Amino acid sequence: MLILLRHLLIFLSAAIFVTFSSCQSSAKAEKPNIEVSIAPYRYFVERLIGEHITVDLLVPIGANSHSFEPTPQQAMRVANADLWLRIGDAFEDRIISAVRDLKKSPKIVDLRDGIDLIAEETLHHHDHSHSGKDPHTWLSPALMKHQLQIIVSELEALYPEHASLITENFIILNKELDDLDLYLRKSLSRVVNRSMMVSHGAFAYFCREYNLQQIAIEWEGRDPLPQQLTHTIQMAREHSIKKIYVQPQFSQKGATLIAHELGAELVLIDPYSEDYFSNLRRLANELAED
Repeated sequence: MLILLRHLLIFLSAAIFVTFSSCQSSAKAEKPNIEVSIAPYRYFVERLIGEHITVDLLVPIGANSHSFEPTPQQAMRVANADLWLRIGDAFEDRIISAVRDLKKSPKIVDLRDGIDLIAEETLHHHDHSHSGKDPHTWLSPALMKHQLQIIVSELEALYPEHASLITENFIILNKELDDLDLYLRKSLSRVVNRSMMVSHGAFAYFCREYNLQQIAIEWEGRDPLPQQLTHTIQMAREHSIKKIYVQPQFSQKGATLIAHELGAELVLIDPYSEDYFSNLRRLANELAED
């Protein structure tokens, strides 16, 4: 009942904002608008088409997308956008419910389409996505290449006047992703310990791509209880963990306790960083030095 009321509130507020926005839009022309759920996709869309459109971000920098609650203003923005690129996080379903019955709604593209999705780990399960599938696909450069092709097709269909620019930038980005993949493979080939311990299990697709194992500290999206913490410390010892990778959007309490117990180093890595290429190179370098 509470969820239904929340959806209704977002919808009614969004409807008011859409009506008001429509009245204002006739007074001034604005750039076309695309909505993206998280920062890495804003980076890629802006690299593809530049200043010709406005790319708005739903989940603010530093926020946790899994606990994020969209505002009526954001639902309004989505309703007025030309395109929304979604990733499969649970908050997106609430936006879809809010804009479903509005006359002005965007084309919604699910960037998970065509990807062999990983089920969220049962042992440390948390309902990040409506489907129970891990949404962190962008952390695999190979999957980002696949998603980039989808984005390019959508942009060229929406803005054919910029098709040559989009294609030119796509070729450049595709080459950069290939170069990144080669760098990661070369760096990670030196890694002896193929296990990485993380505060939040965001790196499953990265690990699958590069033959690594992810060990998540959080349990059901929360810090581990004492018994769970003891189990995780034992796992860390068995896997000779020397570094623990923590993310700024999530609690570091469990990771700090484990690091103190083991004498391990805490390494900050942001899976939602807009600095996509440098971020993954730094992760590989940290793993190679472990």
